[in-house]
Amino acid sequence: MLRGDHAGEEGEVLKVDLRDEVIHVEEVTVEKTDGEEVPRPLDASNVRVTELDLEDEVRQERLEEDNE
Repeated sequence: MLRGDHAGEEGEVLKVDLRDEVIHVEEVTVEKTDGEEVPRPLDASNVRVTELDLEDEVRQERLEEDNE
């Protein structure tokens, strides 16, 4: 994370919400009033991807298409 309360921390991306343009990262949570912890949505501009999981063939093909 680049900004905010969790700046400098690293974690794995759990979910990307394209409609709301937010990212959910593991161990970045917020506690609800009933005590349950849920992933805190982070604005994509506050996150830097440092490592990609290229085991997914579709993802790898998409990256190759974008680089052409």
